[in-house]
Amino acid sequence: MKLLVLIIISVSFSWTQCDEACIAGVTDDCCEHSDCGLNEYCYVGGFFGNDNYCWADDLENGCCLENDSVDMDCDGDTDYLDCPTDCFADAPGPYSVGIILEENGLRDGPDFTGGIVYYPVEADGPLPTIVMVPGYLSFISSIESWGPYLASYGIVIMFVNTNFGWESSLSRAYSLIDGLVTINEENIRPSSPLFQKLNLDQLAVGGWSRGGGGALLATLIEPSINAVIALSPWLDDEYISPAVLDDIDKPVLFLSGELDEGAPNDVHTNIFYEYLPVSTGKLLYEVSGGSHNMVTNPYNNVDLGPKALYWIEKFVLNDPINCNLLIEEPLMASQFMTNVECQTVGDINDDYMINVLDVVILVNMILYAPGYNSIADLNSDGSIDILDVVQLVNIILNN
Repeated sequence: MKLLVLIIISVSFSWTQCDEACIAGVTDDCCEHSDCGLNEYCYVGGFFGNDNYCWADDLENGCCLENDSVDMDCDGDTDYLDCPTDCFADAPGPYSVGIILEENGLRDGPDFTGGIVYYPVEADGPLPTIVMVPGYLSFISSIESWGPYLASYGIVIMFVNTNFGWESSLSRAYSLIDGLVTINEENIRPSSPLFQKLNLDQLAVGGWSRGGGGALLATLIEPSINAVIALSPWLDDEYISPAVLDDIDKPVLFLSGELDEGAPNDVHTNIFYEYLPVSTGKLLYEVSGGSHNMVTNPYNNVDLGPKALYWIEKFVLNDPINCNLLIEEPLMASQFMTNVECQTVGDINDDYMINVLDVVILVNMILYAPGYNSIADLNSDGSIDILDVVQLVNIILNN
């Protein structure tokens, strides 16, 4: 018996990771990711007993979206650092995706815990950022699929957990604001992959359920926020009133499911949309047949991800290039409302007129604020220069 035990121990240390099932020699399926087939990864614990198992990484349920990967780096826990480098190979955008954790130097709290940042690896910046918080008794993993999705399109996204899980919407607002403090610190932390790559004037907040309500309230506290993405938002009764919501002046995207029982639309999302002032940009997309969980994943409906992406483009990046797609009603909408209007090319100050004021702004953009804005790129050549000024002047003279 002693000889058998020694043999098992000897074999177990031949593995390059420290999973308990492999150390005990009781797993038949896998001990590391390379034991699995193409696009499959090794997970801790099987469906029956303690055996590890191989499972396909489909990005929705993949190895980097759940803390159940084998302990590849032998640090005593299973987390995102144990995931293979190709975890986000299926992210839809042009950028590969990286992760920053607290153990990498990411600031923690005090008004949140367990922050995670997803970022576009190859993007030079300056980059926009959105901070998101989950709902009541929920964790980051409940909404984390939004991370690789948005990051692959060049958007930095930070998730924060609340300290206890049952906090109010107002408490979650402060968690989001504290997350913005961490984002500011990442921009000045020399060892961060986001060092001096963030545009701190392009910030958004979002959340699911009670977290979505917190995102709404955060705009009343923190003026640097540019826009909100509210996923099936829920608010405490004391905040559901015109007296509170009429003060929100930052554009809000509402995404919800038709059959939401967690935050019924007729007493939450629909009311919030109604109480927001007409001067505040707002859009409500209710997915036909969707539940409270419908909006937690951008892949649950073909239009969820793009609507969020176009919202950030228009109201955070100030680029209305996909505005017409943003305000287009999806086929799967059981309800769709918006007061957002799209600019005409050349109407740079968005006053619904093309005149000399637009020429002045365009010249100033060229001289003092180099960058790109599709509304100012009148000849659609991918740059803003004197040729666009000439074309704008011709439009004014001809009209």
